[in-house]
Amino acid sequence: MVVTTGCVDRVIHDLGGLAGGGGGGGQVETDTDTDGDSETEHLPTSGDPNAECSVPQDCGMGQTCYEGVCVGTGSVRVSLSWTAVTDLDLHVRVPNGEWINYASPLTSYGQLDVDDCISGSCVNQNGTHVENVVLDANAPRGSYGVKIVNFDGRRAADYSIQVAGDVEAAFEGSLPNESASESVVHEFVW
Repeated sequence: MVVTTGCVDRVIHDLGGLAGGGGGGGQVETDTDTDGDSETEHLPTSGDPNAECSVPQDCGMGQTCYEGVCVGTGSVRVSLSWTAVTDLDLHVRVPNGEWINYASPLTSYGQLDVDDCISGSCVNQNGTHVENVVLDANAPRGSYGVKIVNFDGRRAADYSIQVAGDVEAAFEGSLPNESASESVVHEFVW
């Protein structure tokens, strides 16, 4: 199937049936010049958080690809990843003492937009699991805290945290297979 984008010189060769509603993982072949040779380009295939991706262009507007999952972006993004099938929860403390987490996923300055595993059921049971908090430009400035909780304690888990955007930081840790076990509070300043 060949789909045109409305641009005269750009033709998209729909390799995975995306235009027909099929899967395909976001890779489509494009021809953007007049030599007839095709180049591979990743085009947005989903605006949904939790969509699978391999590059940022696989995700919708205002999103990026983190560990194979489309997550929201903002002034600051705090992303958690782990591989064990257990319900890890990302908690982000803002300078005024409020927490953004599964119990309070939406505030006037940020939100938890991806919450992968719940009670041992994960979007991708065999892959990397992700939770993500996005902070807007109007979020308070100061010291932020990030802690991880092994909510159900089904398995022990190693985790990684990436802070990106106006502030960059990275943290790693491990949690035992105990329900409600908590990490240390990792700190960053914005």
